[in-house]
Amino acid sequence: MLLQRWSGVFVRLMVVVTFIFLFSACAKPSAKTAVIEQTSDVKQEAEKQPADKRIAVEEKQVAEASPVVEQQAVAEKKEGSGKTLKKKTKLRTQHIVRKGDSLWWIAKYKDQYNDPYLWPLIYKANIKMIKNPNLIYPGQKFKIPRTGFSMDDIKKERKKAGAPKPYVAPQDANLPVN
Repeated sequence: MLLQRWSGVFVRLMVVVTFIFLFSACAKPSAKTAVIEQTSDVKQEAEKQPADKRIAVEEKQVAEASPVVEQQAVAEKKEGSGKTLKKKTKLRTQHIVRKGDSLWWIAKYKDQYNDPYLWPLIYKANIKMIKNPNLIYPGQKFKIPRTGFSMDDIKKERKKAGAPKPYVAPQDANLPVN
């Protein structure tokens, strides 16, 4: 009788432990982001503003600080007619890293390359500041190369980054090709 009682307790305990392991495995892991300390004056000023306004101000500061290159490269066909329209796009030559950015996402931005597989170009241009391409920190200023590459270079970099075959960039990509 005593043996049955202890075996029942043991089985219940094992069921509880199993559920704990199952639910803890499903939990979302904590984000691995770097935090840069700000001075107390800046923190107090930032806390006074609503979150939406703070984000808008940060984006405006990044846009003002980044030099722009105008490029007339994107050609679009108008539906129904064979005419093509040249469209000017403003492309940035530098990027200030924000919280949550990665080289992949920076390369994917429409005002950068509009192709995430070109992140190795940004890494190589900023190799002195980036020790590990998986670890970039808010506030870092990266140069975005706009010239100096051939289509073969672009294809090689896309291949290294894991792009699917063929290693040709999408039509709407803003390539840094001479």
